[in-house]
Amino acid sequence: MLMPHAPAASPTDSKQGALERFRSSGVESQDLSSGAFYPTGTSSGSPPITWGANINVFPSSFEQDEPTIAVSPANPNITVVGHHERQGPAFPAPILCAFEASSNGGGTWTRFGVTTLEGPPFVFGQAGGHSCSDAVLAADSLGNFYYSYLDLFRTPDGGVSQVDVLVAKSTDGGQSFSAPIVVSVGTVEDPDKQWIEVDRNPGSPFLGNVYVTDTDFSGIETPGVGAVIRFRESTNGGATFQPAASQVGVRVSDFGDFQVMPRRDICPNKCFDFLFRYMQGSSISIGPKGEIYVIYSDNTEVETFDFRGSTPTFLDARMVAAKIMMAKSTNGGSSWSRSVVRDMCSPAPCRSAGTDAHVANAPYFRVGSNPTASASGGLVFAAWAEYRSVTFAPVGGRDFAVSNGDIFFARTTDGGATWQPAIKVNDDTTTNDQFFPAMVARQGGVVHIVWLDRRLDSNNVKYDVFYSSSDDGGVTFSANVRVTTASSNPQPVGFIGDYIDLDGASGPFQVQAVWTDRRDTTTRNDVYTAKRLPT
Repeated sequence: MLMPHAPAASPTDSKQGALERFRSSGVESQDLSSGAFYPTGTSSGSPPITWGANINVFPSSFEQDEPTIAVSPANPNITVVGHHERQGPAFPAPILCAFEASSNGGGTWTRFGVTTLEGPPFVFGQAGGHSCSDAVLAADSLGNFYYSYLDLFRTPDGGVSQVDVLVAKSTDGGQSFSAPIVVSVGTVEDPDKQWIEVDRNPGSPFLGNVYVTDTDFSGIETPGVGAVIRFRESTNGGATFQPAASQVGVRVSDFGDFQVMPRRDICPNKCFDFLFRYMQGSSISIGPKGEIYVIYSDNTEVETFDFRGSTPTFLDARMVAAKIMMAKSTNGGSSWSRSVVRDMCSPAPCRSAGTDAHVANAPYFRVGSNPTASASGGLVFAAWAEYRSVTFAPVGGRDFAVSNGDIFFARTTDGGATWQPAIKVNDDTTTNDQFFPAMVARQGGVVHIVWLDRRLDSNNVKYDVFYSSSDDGGVTFSANVRVTTASSNPQPVGFIGDYIDLDGASGPFQVQAVWTDRRDTTTRNDVYTAKRLPT
């Protein structure tokens, strides 16, 4: 979810500013030169990989982004796509979550509607309006689809007073979705960036369970608490979730933190460091025996303020810790263990700005290091973006400019007890940006990854979708393949979403990607999809 920026007003009034930046969400330049720390995992000799036609899922004159896709395991010809869609040409038109379905494997698509919110769509200047954010789809083994999304309670001026997590269910192949269940309510938690997955493993004692995670920001300004990842489950096909929305969800992650520390070296009693440790960007995968794996980012940022004037002056910000983490449960989510997948600040400097980052060149759209996860047999995989240059450079707020991003991948063969060294998936030799990875693993340890990639533009502005796969359980990856048939120009729009998506259920090498596309316009985002062709 994208929120506007706002500075903190006092040493004890920084919560709103942090929330608005960390949601989906002077320091020296932190530039890590290329070298052995960035080994590639690509291999040659695999059969040629080709992708099919790029299809605009629902041509519209209105802005669309943050797409999600799910393929029915019961009938792989049935595929559902969801995404944001602004219901007018520009702000203040409300944003709703739309859905389309295909019955022929993604060859053609039909728009069926938008999901239901807890009140009427937002109208600028009127109270009681709602908007939708962070669309995520998942399918169960029977072919039912689950649509998770955020309901944003809007104030008359377009602000947000509350956020709830909702889940709706489709039993007709994505042609309609039920009235939603409120899974997490913003008066109990403060949720953001939720994810959903279903246990489809026939050997699992939890077959059919539906799992939802989110980031709870209610403790962002509480020492020893911070922002954490929470978890809920449904054992009855999404009819109800436990813990109930009236209760706090199960904590999956470590606690975060919040500290206010005087900076007497700058100005005695009037300058302060604010430390925020927050978890964000959870992604769920399921093992063959019902093991639940949640991959997320663990970020610590310090901001410095000068309170000598009538209003506080923001001085600088710096990342002091950034990790990709995994939480694991073997008992259906009742208890969790945790392990470090990747420490992105060791060796220094940090190669992540958490969710509080934008690309270093115009139009400065937001990116981050939120990970993606998948599992196959006894293997668990994680992929994420990290950046060789992280520089404090505020554009419209207090955040970081990142550049020279790469897609990294790591795997564990022992259920997360240890993680093998990360490898770089993108095989270009440029310093251009790669970001927004999406991953799915299938039987036999076959791994598929797509991401947004700027390697084809010498100015590092336009982006494409690229793809790589592994057929040896993530030991090596194929040469990168371009998925898009035309590049997208993000200018002048400053937002292309926070993610793209990938899914597949009809075979180890048949997957379908969905992404935010701007090939046809400079005024809006479209949602496109393409399918990998059989080799």
